[in-house]
Amino acid sequence: MKIPSAGPAAAALAAALALPLAAGSAGASTTTTGCADLHHACSLEELFDGASLAVDGLLFSAFELEHLRFSGGAAPDLALARVLGAAGPGLRFEGGGALAVGGADALDLWLSYQVSPLPGGSLGEAAMALDVLDPAGSGLLYVDQFLSGDAGTRVAANAVLLDPRWGFLRPFDSSGFSPQGSLAVLTRIHLSGDAAGGGLALGAFSQTFGPGGSGGPSAAPASLPMPEPAAPLLFAVNLLVLRAVRASPRGGAGRSPRPTPPRPARPARS
Repeated sequence: MKIPSAGPAAAALAAALALPLAAGSAGASTTTTGCADLHHACSLEELFDGASLAVDGLLFSAFELEHLRFSGGAAPDLALARVLGAAGPGLRFEGGGALAVGGADALDLWLSYQVSPLPGGSLGEAAMALDVLDPAGSGLLYVDQFLSGDAGTRVAANAVLLDPRWGFLRPFDSSGFSPQGSLAVLTRIHLSGDAAGGGLALGAFSQTFGPGGSGGPSAAPASLPMPEPAAPLLFAVNLLVLRAVRASPRGGAGRSPRPTPPRPARPARS
């Protein structure tokens, strides 16, 4: 497989990033429980300690830090990363400088939560969007979500991707599914720095939800290009290419409910 030249692709990506992206949380009505800010936002640290948010008729609760692994530097300060309401309705995650890597460092953060509509309501569509990008950075950023419905089975998955150096950009993804009374959401955030470019930071991304057939989250913001018909396949191919050309992050520390079993010792050479 031929890897594209970074120069023209990066230039095209820089032109795309010159456009304004999502409109943020304008119009979202938010109430928090267990957070210092009662009507605006919670930190990731507060949410993992049991806080919750209600945004435009949706309740976001049961937040859990499933996995945190990083290489190089200190552990990210999750008190600096904010979560607030997004018009849609949904959640907007802001890195706040905490979710960033420098050099050839890497960061993986997995979190889960439950989203429930008002009694009698249902959810039938979901979307993700990169709201704030860092065109000056260099590295790989991708965020994906896996949605499980009432029966505990997966009903949808979405992903967004940014790589300034190689010119890959997928700023929006959406999906529709049969109506569910609630959704369990697993979100994975990955950042890999590039030693030549000084690293990369997560600006902000949004996850929005709707009842299905409402024209809500399934419609991209006007400033975001819709994915091509083959975008899911292209995303997978691009990610495989990126993983092939990048060195795997070494070292690190983390906490995970699913520890990796130790490798068996190699037999000594005679």
